Amino acid sequence: MFEKEILKSRVLIVDDERANVMLLEQMLEEEGFTNVRSTMDPLEIKDIYAEFWPDLVLLDLKMPKMDGFQVMEQLKGIEKRGYLPVMVLTAMKSEQYCIDALKTGARDFLTKPFNPTEVMFRIHNMLEMHLLHQHIRKINHNLETKNNELTELNKHVETASKAKSNFLANMSHEIRTPLNAILGYTQILLRDKSLKEDHGSTLKIVLNSGNHLLELINDILDISKIEAGRMESHPDDFDLTLLVKDLSAMFKIRCEQKTLGWKSEGMGDSSLPVFGDEGKLRQVLINLLGNAVKFTTEGEVSFQVSRDGKDRYLFEVKDSGSGIPLESQESIFEPFRQDQEGLKKGGTGLGLAISKKQLDFMGGKLALESEPGKGSRFYFSLNLPPAHGELQTRTQRLGVVSRLAPGCKVKALVVEDNPLNRDVLTKLLRDTGVEVEEAENGKEGMDKLDAFNPDIVFLDMRMPVMDGPQTILAIQKKYGKDRFKIVAITASVLQHERQNFLNRGCHGFIGKPFRVDVLFATMAELLDVKYEYEEEPQKEAAQEKNLDFSKLKIPGDLLGRLKKAAQFGQISELRKAIGEMKEQNPDLSDLADYLKGFADKFQLNEITKSLDQIK
Repeated sequence: MFEKEILKSRVLIVDDERANVMLLEQMLEEEGFTNVRSTMDPLEIKDIYAEFWPDLVLLDLKMPKMDGFQVMEQLKGIEKRGYLPVMVLTAMKSEQYCIDALKTGARDFLTKPFNPTEVMFRIHNMLEMHLLHQHIRKINHNLETKNNELTELNKHVETASKAKSNFLANMSHEIRTPLNAILGYTQILLRDKSLKEDHGSTLKIVLNSGNHLLELINDILDISKIEAGRMESHPDDFDLTLLVKDLSAMFKIRCEQKTLGWKSEGMGDSSLPVFGDEGKLRQVLINLLGNAVKFTTEGEVSFQVSRDGKDRYLFEVKDSGSGIPLESQESIFEPFRQDQEGLKKGGTGLGLAISKKQLDFMGGKLALESEPGKGSRFYFSLNLPPAHGELQTRTQRLGVVSRLAPGCKVKALVVEDNPLNRDVLTKLLRDTGVEVEEAENGKEGMDKLDAFNPDIVFLDMRMPVMDGPQTILAIQKKYGKDRFKIVAITASVLQHERQNFLNRGCHGFIGKPFRVDVLFATMAELLDVKYEYEEEPQKEAAQEKNLDFSKLKIPGDLLGRLKKAAQFGQISELRKAIGEMKEQNPDLSDLADYLKGFADKFQLNEITKSLDQIK
């Protein structure tokens, strides 16, 4: 194995008999060894050993001045390889000598007169073992070096990962804080009944744009959690039928706004209790359905759920959109990767990457079938075993809350250091009849608890003087855990942080930017309060009339503008044309009101159908 290396090995001969030295030198030379030294004076061996550093020492035991045992003891003091590369060659045939030599450190023992073939065989064996030992030591050293490098690298990675997590958490907090003020005040203004219609439309655009920005932020946080290996599973019992109906209702409206067809096929109308991570499944389906609507300009979008085994379900999202080129079908599942069509439509390019990773985490696999010009089909199967128990009846979605129901009183303490966020929350609560007291930090909040005695405390988690967690501990220590309902309000919305707040003793959690419906739903859940709701806008009188479209006449250019605006979703142009129609001909007022009702609800296909009846 090491034949070439063996013959290059350094061999030292130590023997007081010159004949023995010459014999060994001749044997080694004939074998091919090229690096041999010898000495007949054992007193020289220490200096020779330190300079020559032999791979093998052929050592006689019985010598004047210093015997072989003393030589080995001396060599132990300078040998750093962990063993003595010594083979004893001696005329003393006593078994005890052999045992003593091996105990002292010799690796082999051979008596004189010796057989030359046997000597060379043993020399080869010892040197091969020596080379193996060196090789192993080198490997171990390299492994140790690599291990140390990996340890250092892991430390750097952990430090970088922690820094990244802290950066993301801080950036999330810093972005959400001003966004909370923007969306909060927008929601407050939209509750004002005296608001002009055009102002209301503008504010809705602001609200929708802010929510879109929030979705982008959430996508970036989601992919960062996935890359950091911090994705968490939160399985629970839920109703699959109800989930499908919710999503169908949501995306039916979106399809109507783009005059697209919508088709949904679930598992029927009966409740279907299953066990799984509803949150992740909902997010995956919203991503897939949202993409289908976004990339489809004509035709239809379909959503289908069917059984794919005993406890396995197949989810399919199909569209008649532009399709995805074959060369892009792999890369679109990578973060921040979009094809040309995706770049035109906007977004982060994270939705599919997040969906794929979430499905991998849940034991599913996202697949794609697509052909350019003919649309796409995204599908996956997921194991959802039966629910573990009876499903809790889900609270019906709240309508637009007007104020607290008669006889219902609520007192709330808002503890928040940011004046804008505090003002938004206070205004939303007071607008519904809640009595509110404010505090800038936990210490000030503690001072107001006794005098105000609130039913609920909305508590920010990041504050100077006394932060949220410190305030929770102070409240629990003084009043117990359930004297007041405590709701954490924070821009830190990572799941493990949310759970941490709940573990500390919070009864609820509201992330920033907070939404009006979540705020009121949380109060309803924790305090069992009742509300009065705004009445649904009555249908325009014109919509309740049986208009005879065949008798109506609209100028050709105006009719063309109306049809074009409805076809391409140009809401502003559509409303402008409807207004002109009403001004130009009072006889068309009912029709204008009728069309305006559909325009306000973005039901553009209904407008197109109505206009097609006019000749």
